[in-house]
Amino acid sequence: MNIGISELDLVEGFLEGYSAPFHASHSDFFGSYALEVPMSQGRPDLVLGKTSDQHGDHAKCVDLGQLLRKPKYSSVIGNLSFRRFTEGDYLSETLGIRQAEMARILCELSEIGVVRRKSDKYMLSEESNLRSRALWAVEFKLTDWKRALYQAIRYRSSAQRVTVVMPAQSLPPRSKVLGVYARFNMGMTAYDTESGSLKTVVRTKTMNPDSMSNYYYGLGQFMELSGCA
Repeated sequence: MNIGISELDLVEGFLEGYSAPFHASHSDFFGSYALEVPMSQGRPDLVLGKTSDQHGDHAKCVDLGQLLRKPKYSSVIGNLSFRRFTEGDYLSETLGIRQAEMARILCELSEIGVVRRKSDKYMLSEESNLRSRALWAVEFKLTDWKRALYQAIRYRSSAQRVTVVMPAQSLPPRSKVLGVYARFNMGMTAYDTESGSLKTVVRTKTMNPDSMSNYYYGLGQFMELSGCA
């Protein structure tokens, strides 16, 4: 099938169509983006993010991004909670990190306000703004919606939303993709190559990533590539 556009055209068309209706949108708007973001389970074509710190410190944001890109740090954060304290020794044993190294990691995270400490117990701090952040992975395919689904499923471990974008003329009837994509909470968006408009075929729901450690690692990569926007 000759679609008449390249995958890059598809990416640019999606970004233009996505941004236009949402300039005055609510908190659900994913306002920054980066291409080809390395994640633990692959490299999505595009990642949209909610990462703006309206009242935050840019230097702290940069520091956080640098630490999240280190797998041990993202694993530690991924195993902490906003609701309850976790003992440092438990983290050390669970993640296979020596106690001395774990103490250093937790100390660094405490210094930039990511974790709270109570004796030898730790939890995530609300002041870190981690709750306000989220990632949306987007996979672009000119043809073959089944192959697109196979690739996109991997990003569920690292992102709160995952969507496949394809030219409208290469999509099968909605009834064919609706059940399959909805079962895996995968979004599907059709791009009209003539009008440049976008149409949601299957809506994706925001859900916690399958792995919070993978998510925080991907978030660190995204923060670097998007300039901590």
